[in-house]
Amino acid sequence: MSKRVVITGIGLVTPIGRSHSFWENCLAGKVGTSQVENAVFTYANSFRGGQIKDFQMSHHYQEENLATIGRGSQLLYDAMQQCLNQSNTNIDEIAALYVGTTMGEASLDESVDHYFNGCRVPQQLRERNEKQRLILDTLALMTTKAIPQYLVGNACSAGNYALSHAYDDIMSGRSNTVLAGGVEPFSAVSLLGFKRLNALSKNVCRPFSKDRDGMLVSEGAAILQLEELEHAKARNAIIISELTGIGLSSDAHHINIPHPEGSGLKIAIENALKDAKIAGSMIDYISLHGTGTQKNDSIEARVLNDLFDNKAPSASSIKSMIGHTMGASSAIEAAVCCLATQNNVVPPTVNFTEADPECAIDCIPNKARQLTVDYALNLSAGFGGTNAALIFKKYQ
Repeated sequence: MSKRVVITGIGLVTPIGRSHSFWENCLAGKVGTSQVENAVFTYANSFRGGQIKDFQMSHHYQEENLATIGRGSQLLYDAMQQCLNQSNTNIDEIAALYVGTTMGEASLDESVDHYFNGCRVPQQLRERNEKQRLILDTLALMTTKAIPQYLVGNACSAGNYALSHAYDDIMSGRSNTVLAGGVEPFSAVSLLGFKRLNALSKNVCRPFSKDRDGMLVSEGAAILQLEELEHAKARNAIIISELTGIGLSSDAHHINIPHPEGSGLKIAIENALKDAKIAGSMIDYISLHGTGTQKNDSIEARVLNDLFDNKAPSASSIKSMIGHTMGASSAIEAAVCCLATQNNVVPPTVNFTEADPECAIDCIPNKARQLTVDYALNLSAGFGGTNAALIFKKYQ
């Protein structure tokens, strides 16, 4: 009997709320991007982004040492605790932890201060802002057990890649219960980098709308608990969804420009369908990469129309609400797919004003939709051509 991988817990921290409030606000189409505030460097305050401005760990946890770890570690801690609480699992029962990120805690703001302003960041801050400390600092506050931990750096697909590693762990029989997802603290460095690429929106993110003018840098975290089905059933766990297929590819076309035909993303989707042993016609909903940039959206729409013979399923981009959370983005969007299969409702693509002939897909404009979702497809396409497609199935 082949193994089945199910989702038994989800933890979310986003600009539109944590787990339950996130889903409510996501369906309501709430926009969580706004003017950047209190950035390390004043130039960042002239932009818009997806900061979590009301994030206070003391509102949820009593652990005193939480104030001593970096913001990325705090976001990760919160998402992990939410996930474990929902699944009714102790951290020591977890076999491994996979976390996707891009910048992580490697805040290169330090180098800007040092080289251009002649300032030195205190050693304590430098140490806790090293990317290597991201998971270590989090786990140190949760357990004394040496849990195998892996930091996955596959750009904007990192969350999906982390989930894929966890899926493989369970399918291979190495583990029964694994945590996986992504985290990204707000980074002025990312913001400035995308500004130099002319990829930032001046106002709001409008994926697939004809007047779209770019993405918005954001922050957040999502952790999912993946579990072998029989193991979950033996402990009477509540099963949210099932991960039934993964597809990965690397087209290596360009460091920051997607392949003009979307060949890598297409291969990833085809591989996911093959792994799930289903036809494309069985997909009911797609969580799009949907960054709101001209090239990404048109190429992604082209791939879907090619694969689905111009009859692509209903699809949406929650980046229109929360911005682009980089390494956390595909993990948050994986959670959306799980919740869609569980609740038979899908979130909208907000800020949509005008259809674009180059993006001729049903992007669920502006209003959530009741929809029976037996299969949901989660897409991500990161810098350097790192593509990932995950298929989630309604648990029955």
